[in-house]
Order: sequence, then structure tokens, then C-alpha cells
Amino acid sequence: MSVLEEKARALIKSVIETYESIAEGFSATRKSPWIEVLKPLGDVLGKTVLDVGCGNGRHLLILAKRASTVVGIDPSRNLIKIAKTRINKLRLVDRAMLVIADALFMPFRRASFDSIICIAVIHHIPTKKLRRRAIIEIAETLKNNGLVVISAWYRWQRRLLLEVLKSFFLKLVNKVFEFGDTYMPWSSRGMKYKRFYHLFTLKEMEDLLNHSQLEIQGLKLVAIGSRRWMNVVATAIKR
Repeated sequence: MSVLEEKARALIKSVIETYESIAEGFSATRKSPWIEVLKPLGDVLGKTVLDVGCGNGRHLLILAKRASTVVGIDPSRNLIKIAKTRINKLRLVDRAMLVIADALFMPFRRASFDSIICIAVIHHIPTKKLRRRAIIEIAETLKNNGLVVISAWYRWQRRLLLEVLKSFFLKLVNKVFEFGDTYMPWSSRGMKYKRFYHLFTLKEMEDLLNHSQLEIQGLKLVAIGSRRWMNVVATAIKR
């Protein structure tokens, strides 16, 4: 393993540890699913679905009401616990399963799922190499002709311009891996945390998916929720 990859993996570990610490407060701000992102998935009636980076289960829960089986994975034990509580409360234990795992090492056989979602997760993975590995894992886990929906924060939106400017200067002094890398703050119980993000462009998402078995069916910017956060959303089929 190269020094660069060691640093990248250490950063991923740091992101996981942060979500472990802020799980309760973070979950409280993530109650509703992003319907705008789920819409391209279509009807999942009778299908097997994988939610990569399921967090507190907000997307998993709505899918479990239609799908035959939904499996959610997340590296945060505390978020998985919250998701489990929500599944039990809604009596969806016969349709929803949870696994502590991450996008780089998914414990599933090849071609296990009809559909996969990966919402607001890929931007937490540093370096092109590791993001490509995550996409390859997703593609291998998806059945032929299966559908995947992937989203990431969009770089060129007004509210993030200061972060983009910081990223430019941090890259000049080799403090980040790539231009577009930044650290978004989160305050919880008197503590301040910084979460790593790689802010995406449409072209970056296109290039990422083109290095896999996935064939892009749709690629666009989608405004999420009342605050209209812009996300790059890709829909692709495994060929």
C-alpha cells in the first residue's frame, strides 16, 4: 500500500469516527428521504435493493415498504443502531437487513441485487483510486441490467464557493489530495468536527462511472429539499 493510500484510508477512518460521535445529532437532521434522488430508481416492488451508506435508514425504510428485501450497509455502528430501532418500530424486520460494512469492502456475492442506491456517500471517499474501487464494488454486486443511483454534493454552487476557494489554496500547498477536497464543519454537544468531502462536478461523476461496468442512463444536477442543496445525481445500468 502506498503512502498516499495509507493517508486516504486514515482519512476514511477519521470520517467514520466522526459519524460515530455525531450519530444521534446527525440522524435528527436526516429524518426525511431524498425523494428527488430516489425517483430515478422507479418502482422497486418485489426487488432486492442495496443501500450503500444507509446511515439512519431514512431511504431504506421507504424502499422496504415496496421491495422484497432491502439491505443497508454503513460503517458507523451508532447509525446502524438508530436504523435498526426505526426498522423495528415500523415492523419492517422481515424486509430490511443491516450490515456494518463500507463501500470499499462489501460482503456480498456478485450480482446479488436488482437495484442499488449510494446517496451522499461517494463524496466522503478521498482519491480517484478509492472512489473507483467503490464503484467497481457496487457494479460487481449489482445484477446484469440492474439499476444504480449515485449522488454527491455538487462543487459549483454559491453556498460552497468559499469551500472551493479554500480547496484551491490547500491543493497548492499539498494539504488535500485533489482540488475539490474540503472539510465541512459539524457542531455537536459543544464539540466541533470536520467531515471530509470531495465536491463533485458532472464531468467527474461521468468519468468515475465510465471506469466500471456501468452504463450511464442519466446524469444531472438535482436540488434537494427546501434548502435546495445541489447534488450530482447519476443513474446507470450494469451491462
